[in-house]
Amino acid sequence: MHQDDFPGFKAVLVQLGEVYPKKITDDTVQAYWGALKDLSLATIIRLASQHAKYAKFFPKPVELRPKEDKPPLSDPKFDASFREGEERAIRTLEELRQRNPEAWLTQMGDNNAARLHRQFGEQLWYDLPNRCWRV
Repeated sequence: MHQDDFPGFKAVLVQLGEVYPKKITDDTVQAYWGALKDLSLATIIRLASQHAKYAKFFPKPVELRPKEDKPPLSDPKFDASFREGEERAIRTLEELRQRNPEAWLTQMGDNNAARLHRQFGEQLWYDLPNRCWRV
């Protein structure tokens, strides 16, 4: 959509607000505009009309997108770097647990890992490839 389409876009949301009793604020319009401005106004009007006919609740932005409009797949490089960072954090915590169990317990708080450590002590270890605690 272009900036010239904004009044028409706002009118569509206000009309949906009448169908589904919802107060449409300027912040709501801005949030929906930011999420949907890559679509044409004609597409928004068509999908809003379909939604008003068949749905029970005020639509989320994703419900005003074409069904074939799939979210982008995640980047394998990002996934790999995320896994590497996660494994590095787990290794760091495991080293802290072995060197200074009291500091590790303080950092972990009251979660399952801390409860297992209190129960099994030095027999407990983290199996990184399988992402689980072992005794």
